[in-house]
Amino acid sequence: MFFGFRDKPYCMEEYRSIANLVKVSTDTGAVGFHGFVTQLYDPADYDAVLVCGPTVMMKNAARLCAEKHTPCFVSLEKKMACGIGACLGCTCETKSGEGKSVCKNGPVFDATEVF
Repeated sequence: MFFGFRDKPYCMEEYRSIANLVKVSTDTGAVGFHGFVTQLYDPADYDAVLVCGPTVMMKNAARLCAEKHTPCFVSLEKKMACGIGACLGCTCETKSGEGKSVCKNGPVFDATEVF
């Protein structure tokens, strides 16, 4: 598992207790690798990459995965009002221009569909 934080990691002991590999990066270099979490791994080393977090980071991860032909799945964060896709409050636009409800069609999407 790879984690990126601005400066102060949290919940690391919990993840270390269940994962064989836990690597941390911080923007400030206060803990772990000084840099972006996407610099910690090579997507080619994995069958797939699962990503959640800030949109800019997910877009970067998706780009790196596409370059290495590694499937990438992103978990989108949108405020949801109704939770059944009726209100369209959590709609995200796909690359094809079609709108998809994060609550109904997601929240996890193939990165090639949304980025």
